[in-house]
Amino acid sequence: MIKIFNSTDKKYNSNGDAVIIPLKCVVKNADNGEFTLNMTCETKYNEVVKDNYIIVVPTPQGEQAFRVRQIVKKGNRLEVTAFHVYYDSENYIIKDSYAVNNNCYEALVHFNLATDVKSPFIIDSDLSQKLNVRCVRKSLKECVEISLEKWGGHLVRDNWSISIYESIARDNGVNIEYRKNLREMTATYDWSDVVTKILPVGTDGIMLDDTYVYSQIQYDVPFSKVVEFQQDINEDDYPTEQEYIAALKADLYEQAKKYVNEYCYPRVNYSLKASPEDISGIGEVIRVRDTRIGVDLLTQVTGYEYDAFNERYVTIDFGNFQNTVKYALNNYLKRL
Repeated sequence: MIKIFNSTDKKYNSNGDAVIIPLKCVVKNADNGEFTLNMTCETKYNEVVKDNYIIVVPTPQGEQAFRVRQIVKKGNRLEVTAFHVYYDSENYIIKDSYAVNNNCYEALVHFNLATDVKSPFIIDSDLSQKLNVRCVRKSLKECVEISLEKWGGHLVRDNWSISIYESIARDNGVNIEYRKNLREMTATYDWSDVVTKILPVGTDGIMLDDTYVYSQIQYDVPFSKVVEFQQDINEDDYPTEQEYIAALKADLYEQAKKYVNEYCYPRVNYSLKASPEDISGIGEVIRVRDTRIGVDLLTQVTGYEYDAFNERYVTIDFGNFQNTVKYALNNYLKRL
């Protein structure tokens, strides 16, 4: 059911102002990326589908609200672009707020309470690392994204709830196989961010004694890069300058090693057209088998297009999130 609500409504358990039958209604959702709705309907709905109104539609994670951002009239049709209400967080401004020694939940709550007008959002997170984060002249959305960059994890948007979780993996034993429920799959390998050797630079230009850090895998051609790292280490916490410098170098090495081992593999994205059952959305663990191109791997859903009117997937994206994918990639590289 596709429901229309007034621009100020925040509860959607009724039928709203109107229920419409669209010609097309597709939700796009990507892990830590876009969450949008594209809808086409007849112009007879011109009086109920308006700028800034809320469209509530079924998604794999239940009904979600999208705010109308653009309406284009073409003949007897309306082409509507709407953004998840999470994007309303762009309109809440934080003048200057400093979250000191906070975990991710504490920091997000801190920023959510610091907006120029009262925020309508509810916050949650399970990331426990204590960090210092300061946001100056930022929107709430920018503060959420800065927190996501600091702590990592996955951004979960559920109507007026904003959460960052360490893992969103769910395994319902879903299998997708060629000649069964897999219609078409495309594999894309992106080498643009690959790095196998870095020269790490830390606080005040400090570098390691050995200068370079290498990844656990090397290729026939080098992928080298200079990377600057932020370090939250206070000199006052150490009795001597030598101990302070040693702490900086130890931290720099750990950050560099983690970085280079994460980016030594190309980003692998698979996009498939399938008719799977029991996939609950982003984070779902699926096993994919396609003997035609030698794919047999366990991975997670990273994005999808969903037909909200007919309540079925259009496409599903998944990428290199687990070791099994890296093993498959290594086998692929050996065949080059």
